Amino acid sequence: MISYYSYKDTGIEWLDEIPNAWDIKKIKFLSSKVGDGLHGTPEYTEHTEFYFINGNNLGDGLIQITPQTKSISEEQYYLNDKKLTLQTLLLSINGTIGNVAFYRGETVMLGKSAAYIKFYDNINIQYIRWYLESSVFKNYYELELSGTTIKNLSLESIKNTPLTFPEKEEQIFISRFLDQKTSQIDRLIEQKEKLLKLLAEKRTAIITQAVTIGLDPAVEMKDSGCDLIGNIPLNWKVSKIKFNGQTRYGLGEPPPKKMDGVPFIRATDIFRGKIDMANIQFIDPDFIPWSKNPTLQEDEILVVRSGAYTGDSAIVTKECDGFIAGYDMVYTPKTINSKFISYVLLSEYMLIGQIYQARNRAAQPHLNAEELGNFTIALPPMKEQNQIAEYLNKFLDSTDSTTTTIVKSVSQLKEYREALITSAVTGQIDVRKEMVDSNK
Repeated sequence: MISYYSYKDTGIEWLDEIPNAWDIKKIKFLSSKVGDGLHGTPEYTEHTEFYFINGNNLGDGLIQITPQTKSISEEQYYLNDKKLTLQTLLLSINGTIGNVAFYRGETVMLGKSAAYIKFYDNINIQYIRWYLESSVFKNYYELELSGTTIKNLSLESIKNTPLTFPEKEEQIFISRFLDQKTSQIDRLIEQKEKLLKLLAEKRTAIITQAVTIGLDPAVEMKDSGCDLIGNIPLNWKVSKIKFNGQTRYGLGEPPPKKMDGVPFIRATDIFRGKIDMANIQFIDPDFIPWSKNPTLQEDEILVVRSGAYTGDSAIVTKECDGFIAGYDMVYTPKTINSKFISYVLLSEYMLIGQIYQARNRAAQPHLNAEELGNFTIALPPMKEQNQIAEYLNKFLDSTDSTTTTIVKSVSQLKEYREALITSAVTGQIDVRKEMVDSNK
C-alpha cells in the first residue's frame, strides 16, 4: 500500500495522523439538517409501495425492504413532514448502530431508530458513506453512546461527528477505489456464505436421515403413523420426549455478574447443538438460588425457551459440567442416548415440523416444558441409538471443522474490508497512486 509523503496530528485521541493537506470537518457544517424518524407507530396497511423502515432496514449503502417490512398508506406517507432528498444519508442510531444507506427516492417513512442527514449539494456523500462505515467512526460513536440495555446515538453526536476531509477530487478517487475493492471482497464473502448455507443444509439432511431411517438404507420399513416422520425401520417405535427424560427450567433473571464467579449459560451461547464458549458470562454464586437445581450436568440438553433463538438446543459437554443454566429449559435424558436425542432436536422433522410450529403460536417466540415433552420422536433400540450418535459425531466433526474454517475466512475478509475502508478515508493509503498502479 502506498502512503502520503507527510502527515499531521489530528489532535483527536481516537484518530491518528492524517495527510497534511486534509482537514477535519464536523457533519453539522456539511449538512442542512440532521433528524430522526417517527417517534411512534404508524397505522400499517396491506401491500402498498410505501414502507415504514427502521435502522435494521439499512445496510451496505442500501435501504433493504424485506417481506417483514411493514406497509403504510400513501396518505400517511405524504403527511410525513420529514421528506428525504437525494443528498440524504440514513444511519441506524438505536440498538444496532452504524448501518448506513443512501436515500435513492424510495417511498419510505423512517422510524425513530434511523436518522437522516441532508448534505449540501456540493458534498460528495459517497465519500461520507464510506467514512461512516469505517472503524474511526465506530471509535467515535462508541464513546458517544447512551443507554444501558439498548444503546442510542444522539442527533447531537451525529452533528458533531468529525470527518477526515480531503479535497473533493480526492474524495471521488477514494469512493471509486472503495467501490471497486469492496465489491471484490463482497463477492468473495457472498460465495463463502453460499457455501456455508449449503453445508448447513447438508448437515441438517444427514442428521434427519440418520435419526429417521437409521444407517442401513436396505432395512425393512413400516409406517410410523406420524406424517411428520413418515416411514421408520421395522424395529423402531414412535414415542414422546417426555417419556424418555425429564425437563426443568433454569434460572430466570441472572444473578449479579462476578469476574471469578460461576459460568452462566444464556440463549445467545447456544447454537446448533453446541455451547459457544466465546462470550460466557460469570455470576456471583452467593446470589444463585440453588434450590432451583440450576447446575448443569454432562449430557443434559439445553433448549432455548424464548426469544429469537427459541428452539435451538445444545448438549452439555464435560467442559460445561457444573455451569449454571439461564432462562432456558434443561432436558435430562433417562431412557435414551443423550447424544441421539440431541441430534433429533436438530433434525428437520423436529425443528420445522414441531418446534417452529409450537414456538410461533404465541405473539413472541416461546416454548414451554409441556410443549417440549409432547414432541414426537422416532426411537430406535438403544444399540442403534448409540451407533447413530457415534456416526453423526464423526460426520459432524468433519463438516463442522470445514464450516469453522470458512466462517473464520469470512470474518477475516470482513475485517480486511473495514481496515481497507478505514485506511482509505484516513489517508493511510494514497488511493490515487493505488488506482494508477492497478491500471498499469
